[in-house]
Amino acid sequence: MYPRLVSDVLRASILVYLLFFCQPAWTADDTVYASAMAMVQERARLPCDVTSTLANDRVVLILWYRGSAGTPIYSFDARGSTIENGKHWADERLLARRAYFQLLPGSSWGGSSAPGAHLELFPVQDRDEATYRCRVDFLLSPTKNTIVNFTVIIPPSKPEVFNETGQVVTGENGASIIGPYNEGSPLVLTCKVTGGRPTPTVQWLVNDEVRPSEEVLEPGGVIKVTLVVHELTRNDLHAVFECRATNFNDSTPISSTVTLDMNFQPVNVSILSGSGSLSAGTEYELVCQAWGSRPAAIISWWKGGTTALKDAAMTTSPDSNVTTSILKYRAEMADSGKYLTCRAQNQLIPQSAREDGLKLNIYYKPVVTLQMGSNLDPENIKEADDVYFECHINANPDVQRVLWYHNGAPVEHRVTRGIILQNQTLVLQKITREAAGLYTCAAVNLEGEGESQPVNLRVMYKPYCRRHSKTIYGTALHEPASVTCEVEASPGPVTFRWTFNNTSEHLPIPASAVTSQDFLSVASYAPKSHLDYGTLLCWAFNEIGEQSVPCAFAIIAAGPPDPPKNCSIANQTTDTIEVECVAAFDGGLPQTFYMEVYDSTTGALHRNMSSVEPLFHLTALRPGLAFLMVTYAANSKGRSDAAKLETFTLKVAEKRTGPPALFEFTPVLGILIGVVLAIILTALVVMVVMKMRHTPPSRDIGAPNDDMKGDLENKPLNVGVLAARVKEGPSVCEVEDNDPDIIPHKTDVLSYQDYESIDRGGPGHGSSGVVDNVPSVRTLPRTAPQQSSYYSAA
Repeated sequence: MYPRLVSDVLRASILVYLLFFCQPAWTADDTVYASAMAMVQERARLPCDVTSTLANDRVVLILWYRGSAGTPIYSFDARGSTIENGKHWADERLLARRAYFQLLPGSSWGGSSAPGAHLELFPVQDRDEATYRCRVDFLLSPTKNTIVNFTVIIPPSKPEVFNETGQVVTGENGASIIGPYNEGSPLVLTCKVTGGRPTPTVQWLVNDEVRPSEEVLEPGGVIKVTLVVHELTRNDLHAVFECRATNFNDSTPISSTVTLDMNFQPVNVSILSGSGSLSAGTEYELVCQAWGSRPAAIISWWKGGTTALKDAAMTTSPDSNVTTSILKYRAEMADSGKYLTCRAQNQLIPQSAREDGLKLNIYYKPVVTLQMGSNLDPENIKEADDVYFECHINANPDVQRVLWYHNGAPVEHRVTRGIILQNQTLVLQKITREAAGLYTCAAVNLEGEGESQPVNLRVMYKPYCRRHSKTIYGTALHEPASVTCEVEASPGPVTFRWTFNNTSEHLPIPASAVTSQDFLSVASYAPKSHLDYGTLLCWAFNEIGEQSVPCAFAIIAAGPPDPPKNCSIANQTTDTIEVECVAAFDGGLPQTFYMEVYDSTTGALHRNMSSVEPLFHLTALRPGLAFLMVTYAANSKGRSDAAKLETFTLKVAEKRTGPPALFEFTPVLGILIGVVLAIILTALVVMVVMKMRHTPPSRDIGAPNDDMKGDLENKPLNVGVLAARVKEGPSVCEVEDNDPDIIPHKTDVLSYQDYESIDRGGPGHGSSGVVDNVPSVRTLPRTAPQQSSYYSAA
């Protein structure tokens, strides 16, 4: 009876604790600040934040206040009714029928699903400018206020333009033609603008370009701005003078314009376009005009002073004063630096020809060629040599950047790594085999990017082991294992040499057991006694030299794999369960993973699955059932022990994600929860201590643990020999006597450096290239850091 009472009290205490501590946090009265702006007689929207952090919340009352007044000017009341049936009310004296609070159709007005609510005013009046407050009362949340600073814009009057005599020169539609003015005479224009809030900014623009002017503020809110042009030129003909007034950033400018008409003597011929740079391969229209010829002048075009260009169209103004010729010209790279001449001549007047010339500046993207250093022999470049490339560039305009690429990847300046970029030269110092490949250089200017042809750098180097190859082979006595040794080298072909090494001898592998082709060699090796378990070493040779560090392959006694480790539930729903495990040592052979799923209540087998990876995905399960999952691995030598995992599918009700209903949490229950938690923690500590006291002694250190097996399974092996796994038995002596497949493990554990350190002449490497003192016990290899690219950042 008492245990049941304690259990009920504990469950009730935990429920109260969850309900009390898992409810959402309440916040105090919240205030949001915003601003709004609208022009008088237009439409304004005053925002109001009606969002709530509670999913089941909703708005019940909205009140709008103006300034510091204590009475509302607008309300929306949904108390005692739904949002759709809420009542709107507005102050007739201030708002009349100009205001309406937009409820945003389709909004639920709950949670955070009602952004953008606003009070709409139309049409806006001058007196509407004030500070407004929107108060929102929610069903559950605290009151929220939105303070809106509302600004009413009053546009200024349309500008009036006066000439130097004080005469109004703007027309009824704000645009007119003034003049004609003589070339070289001054021009004075005055613009007057009245009113506007805020005070408008008044500017003079000539052909959309702002010109300096003098501003004077007169009584009555009149702004007078005067523009003075001291001397009109030929370029001012038909210029558009605009007086523009604006009083806030987003408003449409109010302006008046006048167009200038001029009188001038016919004195010149001019090319009006094409004076800048031209792009090669692009067709342009070049315009030349001749002024003051009566009758109209005849215009011709010349390139280089001798070649006449015929593809031109000539027109004459109605008064025959201006002759215009438009030339269609296709820019060519060969024309850069030549002169293009427009020649105008009055045929009725001898010696009347006048010319205007243009020196062609043709832009074209870089033309790039790449060459290897002239004193280098491309067919005789070895590791540790210095190499340089020269990039020859022909471009207009000058190049802005020179880029270098190696096999399509950018090459960066890295002096510490022997990569030097200087001007148009790439220098590679003390190159390694990773430097081989295709090199290109590219140059960039305003016209684009030009890339050179690829130049192949061939680097000759001694053979080395291809990484990520299998390094552990499991086999039984008299069972041959095909050990594959693959190397990389330049040039080929390569010659292979195999040896076997164990604790007592170092023997060559006969050529009859080896098959080699190109850069691959396969040795067939079958252990005949327990002394034949050890390490196979593979060397390769080419014309550059002998491989510095041999490829090492551990030959171990094959056996069943170890059970999968760290099995856990990756995902769990009402009808699916995902289980992830970590693969353990495979026993030296390919392994397959199996899972048997049993009903925890009935013990019946529910599912049987297999996978090449320790990952299992169970679907179409019934909700609320408990399962026992038994996972194991198997290879051709047998199966591992089982790893068990108990789990269950969720009940349908457990899909709920919202907080539970709340009820009051009393201090007495809080004290009870603390006492119960303390008792549970004490019991757990006692169980852990008792468990540690009864832990059996560890096995012999010569037996590989799971972590070592995982490392040997997934990492390349340095020079060394793997010891066979020691089976559990009464003693080590019995293991060694009764099982001929077991390698003696009573030896010292030696550590060896990685390939790179041995390559540099580190410890463990003799001068002859043969590894001395090869250990006979498995050692965990240290893998050198992988480099993603030869030219990656240091």
